[in-house]
Amino acid sequence: MGIRKYQFNRESLSYTQVERGLRWYVGLVCKLFLAGLALAVLVYVVFSLFAYTPHERRLALARAALDSAVAELNAKYDQVATVIADIESRDRSIYRTIFESEPSQSDAEAAEQAVTKLYQQLASEGKEQLLQRTKGILRGLDTLSAVQSMRFDTVMRLARQRGDEVRYIPSVQPVDNGKLTSFVASFGRRVHPFYKVLRMHTGVDYALPVGSPVYATADGRVESVRQSQRGYGNMVTVSHGALYTTVYAHLSKISVRPGQTVSRGDEVGEVGDSGLSMAPHLHYEVLFDGAPVDPLNYFFGELPPHEIEQMVRNVSQRGQTLD
Repeated sequence: MGIRKYQFNRESLSYTQVERGLRWYVGLVCKLFLAGLALAVLVYVVFSLFAYTPHERRLALARAALDSAVAELNAKYDQVATVIADIESRDRSIYRTIFESEPSQSDAEAAEQAVTKLYQQLASEGKEQLLQRTKGILRGLDTLSAVQSMRFDTVMRLARQRGDEVRYIPSVQPVDNGKLTSFVASFGRRVHPFYKVLRMHTGVDYALPVGSPVYATADGRVESVRQSQRGYGNMVTVSHGALYTTVYAHLSKISVRPGQTVSRGDEVGEVGDSGLSMAPHLHYEVLFDGAPVDPLNYFFGELPPHEIEQMVRNVSQRGQTLD
């Protein structure tokens, strides 16, 4: 039996039963519906604030992975930027040495400025404005490419003007070393094979059979020829203009005479074991303005950078020279 509702009748001073019609039931249903809707909205808001949906959870994981990837890329970018800066510094130094002029703005600098500008525009203007700005930048790059082309023409003109001088820069290896296996000792402090102490090794060593040809590494004039069984043994010194000098030591045979003019690739002697030497080899030096420099930096006319790196790795475990 259902619950009945009564109300007090003041006229008859008695309770009379209230009849419930359709309107009452419709009102009750509406009230319950609105209460349920309000409760559902409240639950949704609370759930949204304190709990993730499966889709939101997947997005959060994806964002975390992207943040990690961006951090890793930023670290790699910093490393690459450091390497590029070092390469650029070396490149500018070589440019000034060969062409005696200041290099213009580098491609790395121009690219970094363009990327920075794009990020700034994206953050401040949005994608639509960025698109318009990018079109403008591309038009500017067309102009920049024309200017860069003119700069390359200037470089080519300087190269042609300095062509004779470039011929006097040592830029190849002094022996046949196609497989890169003959290079056995590099420039720097090394253990002397006889004295067993650390000493400055002012050149590089190539281990080759006696009689292997030795070539001039640049155009020049034979400055001196020495035949001896001490120190560097039989040795040829070639002067390449006012700045560069090369030395070829421990020869078994000398093929040139003092004052003779030689060209890059001309034979100056043969590999030997003369002087203070542990085994048949060539000791080769490059001097710039009278001071010894690392000959590995002067093989750019023959070897790409990765092959020079391979030569360095081949001798990295050896701490002793052959002379």
